[in-house]
Amino acid sequence: MRIAIPVEGEQVYTHFGHASAFKIYELIEGEHIRSQVVEPGQHGHSAIAAFLRALKVQAVLCGNMGEGAQLPMAETGIRVFGGVSGDADTALIRLLTGQINESAQGGCGCHHHEGGCHHHGEGCDCGGDCASDCHLCG
Repeated sequence: MRIAIPVEGEQVYTHFGHASAFKIYELIEGEHIRSQVVEPGQHGHSAIAAFLRALKVQAVLCGNMGEGAQLPMAETGIRVFGGVSGDADTALIRLLTGQINESAQGGCGCHHHEGGCHHHGEGCDCGGDCASDCHLCG
């Protein structure tokens, strides 16, 4: 099994669609065999989903994944485990020990409204296109 985590250094990177690197873990019978950091080369939800699929990734651990990324991931059959933060290696261990559950809603908490979105009551200047421009969306 292969699991990908968007990273910045050794930390889980919170903006999935803007990640410049992914740490790819290869597991055999639930044991971590090796890992490598790879760069997708292109940004954007569909491009990253295709990139991960080409690497035979079966699951992604991430901090936030907006609606714009959830659909391409589902279409490629990649499972999403959202709400993850901190050290990437520790996040993998948490997954392997059952501390992280699959979540199709790895979302950012964006509430899409005409004219803008709101994060926990605070306005955002994304112009209503949260999925691509909001600082909290992947």
